[in-house]
Amino acid sequence: MDFIAPNLSGDEKPERKQYAISFRVRPVVSPDEYRRLFWENVRIKDEREDLYHWLEKKGVPRGKDRFLGKTDEEKAAADRYEALGSSMHSLPDYYFGNISLKWIIGSPALDGLFGDYVVDDRIREECLQSRKKIMELLSPYEDAAPR
Repeated sequence: MDFIAPNLSGDEKPERKQYAISFRVRPVVSPDEYRRLFWENVRIKDEREDLYHWLEKKGVPRGKDRFLGKTDEEKAAADRYEALGSSMHSLPDYYFGNISLKWIIGSPALDGLFGDYVVDDRIREECLQSRKKIMELLSPYEDAAPR
């Protein structure tokens, strides 16, 4: 299919590429467990955001990839901030039978990009219909997540 990658410069020509839908198979997560982990992530994000604002307000400098506290209090807050980031749960997107699935490529979030970069209308429609048939087999966790 003719496909223009989003990061190409304006003067590059379309290239033939493969359109792929890819999932990573994950251990099964029940909808109830998904909701629990979802709310735990919300709590972690909130606490992490509060720490971020506290560190910024205190003027704690940032290194290449982390805050560099000077006092014991700042160091403890910076360490907690990092620990919270590492404790976030990577949640699956769909489930099917006794497996959970995480989008890798072909995500619905890319619909706008997909529609803009597949040049051939017939191929774009074929890809969209194939994806639709696959998606009809899966149950989205978003139905389990609170809105």
